[in-house]
Amino acid sequence: MNGLVAPLIGFAALLVGGFSRFGVWRQIMGAIAALILVQMLTQAGQGAVQGDESKWPLAYVGPAFGLLLAIGLLLIADRPMLLKWRRRRT
Repeated sequence: MNGLVAPLIGFAALLVGGFSRFGVWRQIMGAIAALILVQMLTQAGQGAVQGDESKWPLAYVGPAFGLLLAIGLLLIADRPMLLKWRRRRT
């Protein structure tokens, strides 16, 4: 499942960032941090399942979180105004 989640997070993270003369290193570092978090959740869930098979839904916590994160990033990339503060003109 992480084989699907990792490219989605990477692609979505690159789409969120706009053009910059300095490159896309912030987006790349954010995607790496997100993938580390997803992998940590996956390993924790699998460790819990190895101790008790009745906790099998915990094995899917990491990939489910990764999919939700990728969907959230894609929604933000689609509507960049969600991240910008609204300025009131008075």
